[in-house]
Amino acid sequence: MSESAPLILPPETVRDIVFMLTILYIEDLVVGPLSLRAEQDIVTLAQSLGLDLNFNPVEALPVSSMQLRHFTLEALSGILGIPLCKDGLWRLEGKPYTKIAPVRRWCAAAERYTRSGSPDYDHAALALRGCAGSSMLRVYTLVFLANAFRPLVRHRAGLGQPHAGVLFTNMPSVDDLEALNAQIDAAYADTHEIFQRLHLPVWRAHLIETALFHTYDIHYGMIKFARHRAEMIALRKKNPRAPDMPPEEPLEPVEGILRTVQEADTRVHETWAHSLSFNAAFGAPRLKAWSELLTWLIGCEGDTLEERMAAPRDSSHRSEQDIVDNK
Repeated sequence: MSESAPLILPPETVRDIVFMLTILYIEDLVVGPLSLRAEQDIVTLAQSLGLDLNFNPVEALPVSSMQLRHFTLEALSGILGIPLCKDGLWRLEGKPYTKIAPVRRWCAAAERYTRSGSPDYDHAALALRGCAGSSMLRVYTLVFLANAFRPLVRHRAGLGQPHAGVLFTNMPSVDDLEALNAQIDAAYADTHEIFQRLHLPVWRAHLIETALFHTYDIHYGMIKFARHRAEMIALRKKNPRAPDMPPEEPLEPVEGILRTVQEADTRVHETWAHSLSFNAAFGAPRLKAWSELLTWLIGCEGDTLEERMAAPRDSSHRSEQDIVDNK
């Protein structure tokens, strides 16, 4: 039996494979098991699967053959935005890790800032300067900045001021978050097609979370604050010696907020084109919070929603479970 001929892949296929390996390795360095944010259990799992975390395919490929060297340097140049000199053996006019390191540090720090309070904007600015010319690194930087913004914007909405204004100027607003999401969309659209194919599920999850956050979470916080404010006003009317409420910017009427949510909810359902169902994406905690808030409003008395929020709860009204059971 004659030996089979060696498999020769088309150069375009080899090039795509090299680009994919390069993208995945950079991702591992920034947000994966090789990142500064990797938990020890992730590293242990990778090692238990026989993965050598010290192996660097991007270093190995350029010394394998001239073709692989060219493809690897082209990949690093295109992905990281480093100029490529094609004289002689070819070389990059900059060190890849110099571009990666600030983003790697930012992505590790962003989660700590999110848990502890406010993100370090100097850290983020340094990462954005470092990833100039690299749409892929810019996507990572901006997405982690958006993740750090969301709890702060949610808190700001809970104070009744989700939009930019004279109050809470040191806290990101929903307008800042929307502008940031627009930058993320533009950066993602500019990334390599292989990156987009590899990260399509992650990108869809980002789009889902963004839609739900802006449609429901922001307005939920606004209504909760309006309810709290109405209760404080009612308390002050009963007790003139109660402390004055701090000056605030005008608040949007609750009827207007609910109308906005209803219109946005209709748009979300009409345009929902994700494989994940809306109910699964919305989630039980979000559903429970909205159900409790709306049920509370139903059980209050008054001609307007503000009056109903400020009115004492009548125990004779049906409970939430009664309303559900009688539907």
